[in-house]
Amino acid sequence: MGTIVRFCEKIDTFCFTIGMVCTVIMMLLVSTDVIGRSFFNYPIYGTFEITQDFLITALFFTSISYAYREGAHIRVTMFIRFIPAGLVRLAYKFLEIATFFFFFIMGLSGWKLFTHALEVNDFSPGVLQYPLAPSYFFIPLGATLICIRLLLSIFNLSKNKI
Repeated sequence: MGTIVRFCEKIDTFCFTIGMVCTVIMMLLVSTDVIGRSFFNYPIYGTFEITQDFLITALFFTSISYAYREGAHIRVTMFIRFIPAGLVRLAYKFLEIATFFFFFIMGLSGWKLFTHALEVNDFSPGVLQYPLAPSYFFIPLGATLICIRLLLSIFNLSKNKI
């Protein structure tokens, strides 16, 4: 089982690296667009569309599993110290199972969206017309990664920083 966990961690880290690259690209693209628009009256056309349709989607879905592994998601922990530890563990298991089903359904829906975009050759409606299928691919990718991470956690095969 340790091999599977290590392999999943490598995939998480690789996808997280993709997310970091998307963040840097987004930062440079938006900054350059603002500078060009403000000082030279020459914006970069399609910045908003590329950021919205591709970069944010890639950033979110490639990073979600890594963030879960590192315990970086937002949690409300104000009242946990007043609840018995056994009940907290039970609640976490229930929430992990519910989250698994949520992302499983999201992954299936994302896969349908991705394959449909490939079939109809879906393009963005903005100034730049680029295919949307690559952007949609990040949805089932990220959902699959978080589902695998949740299954490892549900069956106590990996130690997440919760």
